[in-house]
Amino acid sequence: RDNMLTSLSGVSSLRHLQSLNACNNSITSIDDTWDLPGASDSSSLTCLDLSENNLQTLDGLCSPALARLRCLSVRHNELCTLPPTFGDLDVLEELDVSENAITSVAATYKMQHLRVLNCEHN
Repeated sequence: RDNMLTSLSGVSSLRHLQSLNACNNSITSIDDTWDLPGASDSSSLTCLDLSENNLQTLDGLCSPALARLRCLSVRHNELCTLPPTFGDLDVLEELDVSENAITSVAATYKMQHLRVLNCEHN
């Protein structure tokens, strides 16, 4: 939190990491963060906070490596859409997409465990 990180490369090798707070940095993309070989069967990550960065897309979050993700905050970024495959995060319980420019949350409709959805100020 509050560093000058521009990427999360290497994070997928932290097999026992359960919570990651990377808010208030300069991360612009997470496209290949969890696409490393073996990442899908090793991640324990359940909470991820990427608020207050410069993200324009969440495509990298649709990785099978994040199948255990339960809470996600991407508040205050530069997001306009949620990728269609975003609904594959089907154990997600809390999602904060506030303070972006998102016009539709249709990708969340198949998230059966979603309890909290914050989409204010879009």
